[in-house]
Amino acid sequence: MERARSDGESYYRALHALAQVSKSWADLIINDPRLWTFVFCGESQDDVTRAVERSGNLPLTLITRFSKEPIHQWRQGGGPGVEDLLRHAHRWKSLALSYNGAAALWHRLESGVGLLSLEELIGYGLQPCLANMPNLLHLSLEACVVPRIDVQGLKTLKLDKILDARADQLLALLVASPGLVELELFVLTYEESDETHSCINLPALRSMKVESGPTAFATFLLAQVSAPRCDHYSIREAGFDEGEAVDPQALLRAIEPHLVTWSSRWISEGMSAPIATVLRPRDFILLRASGEKRFSVESGISTVHLLDWMSSSLFPALTAKQPAKAKVAVSFSPRQGFDLSETRVASTIMDIKAHVLLDLRAEDPPRGLDSFFDRLSGPYGSGDRNNGMTTYWSIPYLSIIHFTGFRGPWNTLLKMVRFRYRNQPLEAQLKDTGASGCAPVCLLFSDCEMDQANKEDLKAIVGSFRWRGKNASALWE
Repeated sequence: MERARSDGESYYRALHALAQVSKSWADLIINDPRLWTFVFCGESQDDVTRAVERSGNLPLTLITRFSKEPIHQWRQGGGPGVEDLLRHAHRWKSLALSYNGAAALWHRLESGVGLLSLEELIGYGLQPCLANMPNLLHLSLEACVVPRIDVQGLKTLKLDKILDARADQLLALLVASPGLVELELFVLTYEESDETHSCINLPALRSMKVESGPTAFATFLLAQVSAPRCDHYSIREAGFDEGEAVDPQALLRAIEPHLVTWSSRWISEGMSAPIATVLRPRDFILLRASGEKRFSVESGISTVHLLDWMSSSLFPALTAKQPAKAKVAVSFSPRQGFDLSETRVASTIMDIKAHVLLDLRAEDPPRGLDSFFDRLSGPYGSGDRNNGMTTYWSIPYLSIIHFTGFRGPWNTLLKMVRFRYRNQPLEAQLKDTGASGCAPVCLLFSDCEMDQANKEDLKAIVGSFRWRGKNASALWE
């Protein structure tokens, strides 16, 4: 029945089938008003009228569905059962209007019907005035302009495919919604403003997602919002517009104030799978229970920019505040032609208990792979050889290197392992970290092509390692 609720015809058909089982079942279904509170507009008028009548005085959840009846009836404001629905508008609790027919029903409501019981509104192409919905808690609109919010108690705001967004409109939207808990914005086009704006405080916000918006918008939003309780930020596909001049450093500077008080970061970049697909759900539950938070950056920022920023700004703040608890997972997939040796990943994860997930599924291994491994195996030298300046780094708390999709060359990996462990078995490293001060590294492999000879070579060097085949989720098991 729960699954059938997503399809009105299936739901009503299921109720009818259950009523045929026996007379007692029929009496139960007909006389239980809770079963009829889901009203699917667009079915036959009899179905709509029957549901409205049998639901008694309970709050109604309305979903537009179109199958049997002509859609043009809804477009003309006279769809099946629409008059019955309008007479019971005071009972509406949730209203989901799909593309076809949504505007027609909505225009019938613009006459001033007070939707005092409405708590959720989902619509496509609507420009609602929310003044007659004082108890609205959840608003989700698609293909819309920035709406005017007149509801102080709004908890969830999701705006998908916003057109011609202006800075002042967006700020007014957030100022009018101080109780927001969840915010999702997908801005297609954005117009910047030269005006200075004061910071907006959203004390209850726990999740903020900026989906596929221009980088300028993500930067603007992060710079204007203060959300001390927010534990999940997601900036996805920032700078998707090919004509936009992406400024990743500006975006990262805007992100930074939201991070300096956090004790843990989970950052995903590029086309690799987000860390959430590697960790089991209960791991994130434990993280949240301990007050740790996560931040996700997907696409729009190059690996070089992201890692350099983490090294220079993020990690020093974390280690200075709570060095014993700081823990970072870095996941990235080098793009074709990307040179790993250009990154400062070793300095990035210095003094951090880090999980490094390398997604190396490209047909050809990225350039600089051997140099990259040398840096992970610390200490390593970097700097300008011409003036003799060389900086040495070590990674004493690096705990895991996880390879996924690796196809070789395995001699590069073996070289890295030999350098790090000084040809000592892993058991010896547990007792003596060696001259480099580096703790042992747990090597994990998933979806990698490794023959038995390679496995034996690795085992001879490190003593033991974990091999999980294609099951990347086994990382923490």
